[in-house]
Amino acid sequence: MPTESGPEDSAPETTDLDPDTEPDTESDTDLETESSIDDEVSSHDRTWGILVHATAFVGLVVPFGNIIAPLIIWALKKEESPFVDANGKQAINFQITWTILLIAAAISIVLVIGLVLVPIVALAWVILVCVAIVKTSNDEVYEYPLTIEFIS
Repeated sequence: MPTESGPEDSAPETTDLDPDTEPDTESDTDLETESSIDDEVSSHDRTWGILVHATAFVGLVVPFGNIIAPLIIWALKKEESPFVDANGKQAINFQITWTILLIAAAISIVLVIGLVLVPIVALAWVILVCVAIVKTSNDEVYEYPLTIEFIS
């Protein structure tokens, strides 16, 4: 049964999307790509998303700073940006989980196995935080592995 708005009505709109047709200039394509990225995540949101992960390194200087610093940023910015909110939840959940893992590994030093576990957990922590920073700078919400979801 034919309808009033058939494929012939939408044909003029889709002629620009024809795969055989090349764009007029390269700059037109670049502008379209950049604007679609900017529409999703602003540079301001990207910066705060990166900071929510990067401030975990405060924990190397301040006890539990790896949890407190991302928590402060997330609490201040979660209402302003869904991107910062999602990254903040991931970062805080990861920091709490891995702080528990590191404490458990440190306690296991008494059993000697901690001498191996502490450096492995610490190195994995640094690597995963760096991966999260890079992923966030590419406008992705990084989901850390082996993380308990305390904040959903």
